[in-house]
Amino acid sequence: MTRLADIAGQKFGRLTVIRKVSVTGPAKWLCQCECGNTKTVYGRCLRDGVTQSCGCLRAEGASKRGKRLAASHAGNRLIDLTGQRFGSLIVQCRAPGLGVAKWHCLCDCGGTTDVASADLRKGRSRSCGCGRYAVQHDLTGQTFGRLTALHPILSTRSPDGAPLERKEGTPWVCKCECGEKVIVYGNRLVTGNTSSCGCLKRKLLLDNRLAMTHGGYKTPEWRSWHAMIDRCCYDNSIAYHAYGGKGITVCEHWRDFANFITDMGPMPTDRGRMSVDRFPDNKGGYWCGHCPQCLANGWTLNARWATYQEQAINRTYRGRRMIEFDGETLSIADWARRIGIDQSVLSTRLRDGWTVEEALTIPTLPTEFRGPRARERYKKDA
Repeated sequence: MTRLADIAGQKFGRLTVIRKVSVTGPAKWLCQCECGNTKTVYGRCLRDGVTQSCGCLRAEGASKRGKRLAASHAGNRLIDLTGQRFGSLIVQCRAPGLGVAKWHCLCDCGGTTDVASADLRKGRSRSCGCGRYAVQHDLTGQTFGRLTALHPILSTRSPDGAPLERKEGTPWVCKCECGEKVIVYGNRLVTGNTSSCGCLKRKLLLDNRLAMTHGGYKTPEWRSWHAMIDRCCYDNSIAYHAYGGKGITVCEHWRDFANFITDMGPMPTDRGRMSVDRFPDNKGGYWCGHCPQCLANGWTLNARWATYQEQAINRTYRGRRMIEFDGETLSIADWARRIGIDQSVLSTRLRDGWTVEEALTIPTLPTEFRGPRARERYKKDA
């Protein structure tokens, strides 16, 4: 076993070893510093030069560095920037606080900010931040739903002094159709997320309460009526472009759910899921046919309860091939369903040159009659 070296009386830096104080474990030695303090130090820290004082050496070094720094700034004099202009900023006065000198500045946009002297003199700060928020798209005068954009806000605060975040674009002062002025971010205007000052939502809630007073709230009839009003009357609806945007309207009498359910009656329950449909004029609106507005415009009743299948057929009349036979006009799918054959068979017959009468009157051919000359063989055998 290696015998531990006795370093009592030796000097390491400012420390003089007095005696060993540890019994087990790493050796610890009691040392006295030149400043008069005592300190217990590990033997390996003394031999490796890691510890050379009780801590006074580090404190003296920090003090010397502080004195040198103070001496270097002793000849510097603070330059008064009051009244000077730097870009869009005009210095008003020195901002309170210790440390780096900052100046309270007024921006041309009306905002205020505190800027360090070096940032002003070196041109790193030339505005309160409004220069970073230049308007990318001019929305002045444009209408978004019920809102008309008046002017952007370029400062970092609203007219009432509240801070503004710009995560969703430039804030715009907008005027609603009801007369209220609100601040809306440009992205919300363009995407349609905000289309009123809040009056549109209040009106919808009022419609809901009116429906609730008649006991039909959230019934199938109410949901169908509510969807009709939403897509025809509210321009923030996802389907408005296909209904209200194309001039499809709801007469004033049917804006009230009580009047609508009185005229239409309850939704039939024996034919599956249904909804309100424009019939017989698919290009017209939802009209009751007897209110003053309908009478003044010559509108007749143009609504019915229709199944989803009837709705789909009604929508596809505009794009599907229509076939007229025996005084009746239907789509290929309707004729196939009527005569009891597959739609693909009927389409193939017409594509192969069969007349409408032959395609609709000849039943599905047996296997032996199928082929390019199936009609001739069928007629000959018949």
